[in-house]
Amino acid sequence: MIEDEKPSPAFAEYVKKRALATTVVRKHAPGTFRPWQVSFGPVEIPPGETVTVPAQPKVLFRGEKLIAFAGIGKLHDATSGPGGAEDLFVVGLFVGKKSQLEDGQALSFTDVTDKTPFTGLDGKGLDACDPACTIEILVANLGDGPRIADLILFGQCLVP
Repeated sequence: MIEDEKPSPAFAEYVKKRALATTVVRKHAPGTFRPWQVSFGPVEIPPGETVTVPAQPKVLFRGEKLIAFAGIGKLHDATSGPGGAEDLFVVGLFVGKKSQLEDGQALSFTDVTDKTPFTGLDGKGLDACDPACTIEILVANLGDGPRIADLILFGQCLVP
């Protein structure tokens, strides 16, 4: 094309449409918070034992609500079913090395439901967890058979 020539209106419109079609539109702007969840499980807890269930968020995350689900039986077993929440307890909850529970505090799975989630000691959520930290939940099974634990921590993450 010669310097003095201008592209045809049809070509200019084509280029504009192509540019708009490849433009990335973000729902959340960088540096803002958005809803996020971290899953812990499902994991099988043998009778009379305590299992540590870790998760490492890949973003700056602050948990606000912990919800627990339980099942009876072994993981990936056709005979497993619902129930068993009365036998499972959260006996430890750590963000990094900092405990989010009071000394000796245990949360029953029957109490930590979608209607009454655990929202931290002050009711304002857990401590923030950067991508280098790990969140660990210690789950104890006081029942006489294997139980299935599944926990979800809902909160906010910082959009990178």
